Amino acid sequence: MKNNKKGKKVTVPAALLPLYCDFSCMHANFAKSDAVGACRRDAAVYCKKFKRYNNKNSHCIGRKS
Repeated sequence: MKNNKKGKKVTVPAALLPLYCDFSCMHANFAKSDAVGACRRDAAVYCKKFKRYNNKNSHCIGRKS
């Protein structure tokens, strides 16, 4: 869930999210090198939609229940 401008929580339909987290998702961004280490930069995916890190190739944060 995410807050909109008026403070109400907005749910993201799971059908619009990928099953697994990877860089093909439109909400994915590279992790900063200090977050996971420069040699493991591609091991974590930063989700701009949920503003959190997720392990690459694990289930999407929005589809977890």
